Amino acid sequence: MGKKQTLNRMEDDNGNPNEIDNENEGEAPFKDGTDICQQLMDRYSKSSAPQHRHLLATAVAMRSILSAESLPLSPPAYFAAAISSLDDDSSTTLDAMAIGALLTFLSIVVTVVPKGGIASWKAKEAVEVVVRVAGKEGLGVASLRSGVKCLGVLMVGFCDLEDWDSVRFGLETLLGFAIDKRPKVLLSLSTSTFRSGDVPKNISKRFISLSNPHL
Repeated sequence: MGKKQTLNRMEDDNGNPNEIDNENEGEAPFKDGTDICQQLMDRYSKSSAPQHRHLLATAVAMRSILSAESLPLSPPAYFAAAISSLDDDSSTTLDAMAIGALLTFLSIVVTVVPKGGIASWKAKEAVEVVVRVAGKEGLGVASLRSGVKCLGVLMVGFCDLEDWDSVRFGLETLLGFAIDKRPKVLLSLSTSTFRSGDVPKNISKRFISLSNPHL
């Protein structure tokens, strides 16, 4: 799954106005048990914003892949399809908007995958894919926020947290935000994630101790 990479730097905190920020307050959370593509259509189909159109196109494309292979329209299946799309050889031709839409889609889907819905070894591989893709030049702040959110949820919710080596790669990537110029909300998001009660003390302490010199 490639060598260690760090996420590319941005020069300001404003982001790209054509990117979707899925951290909007006041919006109802997405739900498991209902087709995530349909939920996105219900929420954004009337929007003319380019970022919403790209996100919907991505969701429809993922649903088409699952339907063609007679797979269930479930969060784990959607997640696997999106990760495969980013890990596929053809992903090298994707532009920043397409990658951003896939990262946003992943960050939405992963939050509704039920516990145990992603095997720990698959989560570890997915972390490596997200890190590699998010390291590409040209991604805006909103896309990178989606990448950070996806990494945090994957590591806390699905990776083997008793195995330091299995989370170290993603953890070191998150720590890269501590010395970056992007908004502190990125580091705040990752830090609060690793202070969660679901995280073994040994992992949480290592993360916080590594973070403190940069805070």
